[in-house]
Amino acid sequence: MQIGKLLTARGSRRVWPPALCKETRYSRFFSLALTSALCLALTAVAAPPQGCTIGKDSALLRPLQHPYTASHAEWTTAARVFASISRACPNGPTDPDSRARLFEYIDGKVTLDYARLCEIWTKGNVGSGDGCVSEEEHNGLRTYLDQIVDPTRDADRTSMILKDGNGLAISKLGPAVKSRILDMASSPQPLEPFHDPQIEALRAIGYWLLPGDSLFTPDDKAQFVTLLVSALPAADKVAGGRETMMTRAVLQALGNSSSPDVAQTLRTWGELNQATRNYASPLAANAKAAALAVEKRAQQDR
Repeated sequence: MQIGKLLTARGSRRVWPPALCKETRYSRFFSLALTSALCLALTAVAAPPQGCTIGKDSALLRPLQHPYTASHAEWTTAARVFASISRACPNGPTDPDSRARLFEYIDGKVTLDYARLCEIWTKGNVGSGDGCVSEEEHNGLRTYLDQIVDPTRDADRTSMILKDGNGLAISKLGPAVKSRILDMASSPQPLEPFHDPQIEALRAIGYWLLPGDSLFTPDDKAQFVTLLVSALPAADKVAGGRETMMTRAVLQALGNSSSPDVAQTLRTWGELNQATRNYASPLAANAKAAALAVEKRAQQDR
């Protein structure tokens, strides 16, 4: 049981015991500093959790009003506000205005012109890295987006989620975005720092392949498999860089299938990929792991 629950009467906002924070004959035995510290500690522990409301004047959005002249202090304060909200609100704010402001912050933060921002903050000495884009921070923003996206509340933010979101966040939008995701997965999309929307669309399709997803028909899933297999480059001619990243995403997405035919396709691709390498190919290992996952799932479905 949480300490706050022990200190708070059921159904009441009253802190227990209230007398500790009043002048009594017992408190005279404590120093003023100790009594004050104890009162503050009890109040902090027993107080209800901070709300998830984001006001229109919140420090969260202040630097986005003038991003290329905002100070480090403003950006740091905004990041702290976001961190506080993400801890207190695992599903995001519930009121529409606060939710809209949170999405505005995430969108604004991940789509900044970081080359320009870095040039300004480093006064042209970009090698110093001071003030430049943080991959860890961007991953945190998108991971939180994965966590909070709700198709019933966030339909009006679909375009932002498709542009900025990871595959998991995108997949939560379901059949309403099927045609757009198939288009995105079929051709390169404008890139953002540390983010490739085409690769995330492929990952979203992988989530839709899972047997537990009942929103799509078997015909839909067959279509998804066809698209993913067609996105695989020739096993003996995978280039490095982005093509390797996209290939890994496709292999992992196909690994969510339960079709024995998909398992065989993955095994064949992995064997050919390994045969053309004189070292242990990571992609061949990815393909083998995906095939094993599909085979295990297929056995469970029998």
